[in-house]
Amino acid sequence: MPLQVKITDGDVLLFEGQLQGLLEFGRQQQGESGPGFVQQSAGTTRIVMAALDNKKVARRQLQTLRTAGNSVRLSNISTSVDLRIEQHGPLESGRTVELPLPVGLTFPSGHTVTLSIPPVVSREDSGLESLASVSMAPGQMLDFSDEFARPLQVDDAASDAGLGHILRVLQETMEVFRNARNAEGLYAAAVNGAVRVVGFDSARVLLYINEQWVQVRDLHSDGRPSSSWVLQEVLQHCKTFWTSGAFRPTVSVARLDAVIASPILSREGQVIGVLYGERVPESALSIATDISRMDAYLMELLAFALAAELDRQQQEAEAQRNQTLFAQFFSSSLARHLKDNPDLLAGQEVEVSVIFCDVRRFSAISEVVDAQTIFAFINDVIGAVSECIDAEGGVIVDYVGDAVMGMFGAPQTQPDHAIRAAKAAQAMLARRPALTAKWKDIIKEDVDFSIGINSGKARAGNSGSTYRFKYGPLGREVNLASRIQGVTKQLQTRILLSKATERGLGPDFIRRRLCSVRVVNMQEPVELYELNDAGSHELNQRYEQALQLFEKGELKKAARQLGEISEAWPDDGPTLVLLSRVVNAMLEGGDHCDTVWNLSRK
Repeated sequence: MPLQVKITDGDVLLFEGQLQGLLEFGRQQQGESGPGFVQQSAGTTRIVMAALDNKKVARRQLQTLRTAGNSVRLSNISTSVDLRIEQHGPLESGRTVELPLPVGLTFPSGHTVTLSIPPVVSREDSGLESLASVSMAPGQMLDFSDEFARPLQVDDAASDAGLGHILRVLQETMEVFRNARNAEGLYAAAVNGAVRVVGFDSARVLLYINEQWVQVRDLHSDGRPSSSWVLQEVLQHCKTFWTSGAFRPTVSVARLDAVIASPILSREGQVIGVLYGERVPESALSIATDISRMDAYLMELLAFALAAELDRQQQEAEAQRNQTLFAQFFSSSLARHLKDNPDLLAGQEVEVSVIFCDVRRFSAISEVVDAQTIFAFINDVIGAVSECIDAEGGVIVDYVGDAVMGMFGAPQTQPDHAIRAAKAAQAMLARRPALTAKWKDIIKEDVDFSIGINSGKARAGNSGSTYRFKYGPLGREVNLASRIQGVTKQLQTRILLSKATERGLGPDFIRRRLCSVRVVNMQEPVELYELNDAGSHELNQRYEQALQLFEKGELKKAARQLGEISEAWPDDGPTLVLLSRVVNAMLEGGDHCDTVWNLSRK
């Protein structure tokens, strides 16, 4: 919060103006200008109020800070010089007090410091000038219906020379920012442009961070404080403001500066900073050259160029971060698709096929090899599974221990998502022989998979958080795919599909209907299919006949058929499971046979 500060030496006014933050008053030190000099450094504004040889004022005498409730904290930081607070008595060296504003202090030297709440002054009364229009934000479209509806003409400038000057300024402005590679380079380019191109004596870039103005770059400002009045006007109105005529934000025997501030805007039109310029008088008691409207337009041009370049670099950096992030989960083509369509991350309802693949007997394998070997094994196997998903245009959604979750149908629409998922599952099984040959001597058994696939509507988007990105689906169909993968172990098969997935496959895929199940925590029965190979036609046909007999309640015929199948294909897991269910139904007796298998575990 700002303070109105007035310093006098007898009848001489040394300084009057608004300052904010921590203020320090004291005698001139080596390297400082004389009384009335104001300098900002390391978060503190220092005001010189007495000459070097005036021993009645300490070099570091008084610190002040405005606090809540229109009060001020006063600290006499001298070790030997006491002060006097009007109507309150002495302020001894080393003592701190907090008092309501206004406050007057008297120094042994005869100097006085008066601290008060800054007066409310209208812009009309202050003499502060501004451009008519709100500054343009990066990415904002101009309205060409009004003053921009015609081409720029010679009459728009005082003369041909004036237009030539504008052209040169535009050219130099582009050149100023052309070689900047980062924010620091842009700040340096902006202050150089304000001094070299527009002709200010000094310039600085201030950013508005956590409701505080922070200087990030300056050129020739020599520690002079910025005008809190001008900055507040820019912040409130999003326009370029400058001092005009005899008005100045501060009055000091050290200078009567002319200042200007042009807003640096975000893409949303919020003030994120200012480009600030000053014209400094040639002598101690002279007034600086006034700032013209043309100066203000050129300064706003520089501020806009700075804002636009900052926005462009931010957009490019964000795109690069997203590209790097996406590349961890998607193929390069999918990463580019998400980069070009970032709204997809917010969540879209889409038709997808979700696949879960689990490494069988991983827990048992983990018990016979060391930690380094088990990580090498799982990285190799999971990598092979991931390649199969990626090769069909799928998304690697997640890795959970020894399991991989993939998705087809998003973020790019894939009408054949079920076919892609089935092909990926077949490719995974095709990788088994090579993986087994590589690892069997180490893990002492074959590499094997359990795969479950389900298709349906899901909500696809960033299902992670701001801390960890995870693009994938949410919803019932996702949970069902996971349950189906778990059923593979109970049915002693490798690839299981839901009815929804099976409907999306063409005649090239060999499959058989296995059963209807009711999985854990889901009441609606699900019809399951096994995806198998071309040599399974006869097995599939005979199994289907046995299943139909079971569903009709013809248990003896079903048992006889299944017995014959098991003799021909003794290792067929689904046949053995169905035969067991038929026998149990026969033992239980009764007129009704529940053909839906109620599973008690995932």
